[in-house]
Amino acid sequence: MYKASEIIKNKSILPREPGVYIYRNSAKKVIYVGKAKSLRNRVSSYFTSKDALGEKTTALVAEISYIEFIEVRNELEAFILEANLIKKYMPHYNSMGKDGKGYKHIFIQNLKEEINGKPEVIASVGSTHEKRYKGAKYYGPYPQGNIVNNVLRLIRHVFPYRNCSQSKFRKYQRLNRPCLYGEIGLCTGPCARKEGLLENRTNVSRIRKILKSGYSSYMAELERKRKYYSNKEQYENAKTVNEHIKELESFSYTRVTPYEYEDNPNLIEDIRNSRVKGISKGFDVENSQPFRVECYDISNIMGEWATGSMVVSTNGQLDKSSYRKFRIKYTKGISDFHMMKEVLKRRLNHPDWPVPKILLIDGGKGQVGKVLEAVKELLLKVPKDVQKKEYHNLWKTVKVVGIFKPHDYFVMENLSGPLNWRVIRPDRREEWYSHLRNLRDEAHRFAKSYHKKLRKVVSKE
Repeated sequence: MYKASEIIKNKSILPREPGVYIYRNSAKKVIYVGKAKSLRNRVSSYFTSKDALGEKTTALVAEISYIEFIEVRNELEAFILEANLIKKYMPHYNSMGKDGKGYKHIFIQNLKEEINGKPEVIASVGSTHEKRYKGAKYYGPYPQGNIVNNVLRLIRHVFPYRNCSQSKFRKYQRLNRPCLYGEIGLCTGPCARKEGLLENRTNVSRIRKILKSGYSSYMAELERKRKYYSNKEQYENAKTVNEHIKELESFSYTRVTPYEYEDNPNLIEDIRNSRVKGISKGFDVENSQPFRVECYDISNIMGEWATGSMVVSTNGQLDKSSYRKFRIKYTKGISDFHMMKEVLKRRLNHPDWPVPKILLIDGGKGQVGKVLEAVKELLLKVPKDVQKKEYHNLWKTVKVVGIFKPHDYFVMENLSGPLNWRVIRPDRREEWYSHLRNLRDEAHRFAKSYHKKLRKVVSKE
């Protein structure tokens, strides 16, 4: 907990990451709970010119004496943690001026239906401002109803579910066909399909876990869907699933509940330390600070406007201030290897950038071998300058690791055994594993976005 005056003087105390902030008055009573995509930006905005604030917010700011914050991994976790804390503390300014319609609950209601003369329980999922369904299980309340609807929409693309009333269900049962949601795959269609009964039950069970636990391992289901569509060459469907993955800031296989964040406000720091320990152990590298991992990717279409990206993890956290993008200038033709070599050469010309422990690339033995070859070639010329020579020698200790499909295993050069290569098959639930997968996908996204930007600029000229 910090005094508000401390944070006003030094906003760098606040992380740029998503999380929940808690305002307390002089008696240390909680008066407001909010969530933020960037804690630093959101909390700082309260202490700007008073002319820019509304009447309610001005009154709130006048009462703030202490500020707490809990950093989380993504906006979905922030959303669920915020709701839990509001429910726990019932802060004055979260309810002030509300008639109840500003808050929503997500509900799951078990409804009995006749299927072929046999009674079946088929759950329905929805959102409501009031607890008006008898026997339903409610989650929340959640501020900002539009966010509730957006979360349900995103989840529904992964786990289709029934959300209709009994009268609507029976209408389509008589018609012996599903409604529009069933037709487009957002409902399992239990009104018209026997298989839809079990599918709906399974999906609703998963949704219960998501709402209760916050951030769970259900993201593995997204990965399976994306791979399935890619293998079937249904690229539009694969793209849609990939967008959901990005929106939910996924690629994590460890469940963290809101209660764990409450019990341990330093949970994120513990998670990052766990990532570093896991990576250092998994690849046999020294666990020393700063622990830097660099990941590279190339984006090009037929060699035109090719770009390279370098994304960075420092001490188990994505370090966006260290990301770098490269426009391929000297490589002619279509050769990802030579483009990667150009990027690495330009990167090695920056002794002011810290040397990584691990250089991560998207690829298997072939790609790793080529990158090792390129790094060794680039290091053949020893600089005369003492400082650059030290930097040059540090690069000889960097380990090149590939992450390859379809299982996203790791491969690296084996320096201590009879085989030339070492394949690492980690536990998919490990934090460090999901972090490195996230880093790989971030490199791909960063390179691709720069590539698109260049193409767009050129098309306008």
